[in-house]
Amino acid sequence: VFGQSPGREVSSDSWSVHQGSFAVFSQITWRYSRLQLVPGLRAVAYLSDVSRLLPRIGDTPPLGFRRIDFALEPRLQVRIQAASRLALHAAAGLYHQSADAADLSAVFGNPQLGPARAVHGAVSAELQVFDPLSIEFGSFVRALFDLWARSPDLTPPLGRSLADSGSGLSYGGQLVVRFSPLRNPPGFHHHLSLLAEQ
Repeated sequence: VFGQSPGREVSSDSWSVHQGSFAVFSQITWRYSRLQLVPGLRAVAYLSDVSRLLPRIGDTPPLGFRRIDFALEPRLQVRIQAASRLALHAAAGLYHQSADAADLSAVFGNPQLGPARAVHGAVSAELQVFDPLSIEFGSFVRALFDLWARSPDLTPPLGRSLADSGSGLSYGGQLVVRFSPLRNPPGFHHHLSLLAEQ
């Protein structure tokens, strides 16, 4: 309540986090007639170093935590020139993302959180109406796994207020109209619709 001193149920935390990643990416392009395939693979290592694994308890010395996660992320792009003025595109891939440093608090989060995963997919069609004008319509979907969310346990273990047990789904579509006459900057009209569930 405004004007009143906070009660005893107030928590605070002070911690440090060092995060880094190293990745190697490779892809090849294969063409046959009107078909183009671009498979790729990304190998990545995620490093997370947290200064405190458990909340402060008296004068107990802090115990840190470090984890290294390795992941392989396959990717694939497909392009088909269906007609002289119509091109079809499709792409899919696996992605990872490290936990936010703010979620690695031993008091308010979980220092042992690992990377979240997502499977991305997209399809689109591009129509060259005439030379200066083209229209592109696409849709996409993202399935999310291992998201960081509040622990479902009524009494979470010490230092594990968050858990990587969440999931989600986002999808949408977009329409892009391009008009680019010669010797003039291109003009764009862009419309995007997005829906998300978690």
